[in-house]
Amino acid sequence: LQTLNGKQAEGFARFRHDEEGDIGRIRRQQILLKAIEKKLTDPWLVIRLPQLVGMMQQYVDTNLNPDEITALATFSLTLKPNSVKTLTLPGRPSDDYEFNTSYWIVDPEDAARIVSGNFQTGS
Repeated sequence: LQTLNGKQAEGFARFRHDEEGDIGRIRRQQILLKAIEKKLTDPWLVIRLPQLVGMMQQYVDTNLNPDEITALATFSLTLKPNSVKTLTLPGRPSDDYEFNTSYWIVDPEDAARIVSGNFQTGS
């Protein structure tokens, strides 16, 4: 078990220079999101929410106003543990000649099949 500060967490989530490349980076991002989800259940967070929103605004560029951020944070507190689901769609890394930067290329049919099998859709 390790506790990371913000800079370390960012480095952990953005690192991609291992044998898995972008897929390894995606997995690390999912691990980080699960750790954040777990932290959101801490009662300490509710008490300090306004202060945390104010602090966050110094470091996050967003068009959300403080009330909207607080509403989203409050909503996140209502989520049940392990209710956030993460998936990595099957695909392949782009080749160097395809784009100026790296992309994960997903087959649209595979994506549609996985989304319909894992998420409720409809009205």
